[in-house]
Amino acid sequence: MISNSEEKRSGLNPREKRELRGKVAFRQNFKCYGCELPLIPKNGQSHLHHLDGNPKNNHPLNLVVVCPLDHWFIHDYMTPDDRKLFQRRKKKKIRYKTLPKFL
Repeated sequence: MISNSEEKRSGLNPREKRELRGKVAFRQNFKCYGCELPLIPKNGQSHLHHLDGNPKNNHPLNLVVVCPLDHWFIHDYMTPDDRKLFQRRKKKKIRYKTLPKFL
């Protein structure tokens, strides 16, 4: 369940967020945008990621669905330059510059 603070941050109530996640996952053929593994779009197995970093910009073209591990990696390990490459990765097939220490 989404807390009130998260609802205020994203501007979506839990039902709207669930529906949007399903639409974006459908557009991606229920595959993670990062690792391209199959996703289960419920039970916390998929996360919405805002490509521009603005949690209030809920336009479907600004959203991708990623697995929890890739979402953590995007926010905790990628530099701003790597995030820009991640946004364009599908077009140019660019790999990440940095990888987590355990890989």
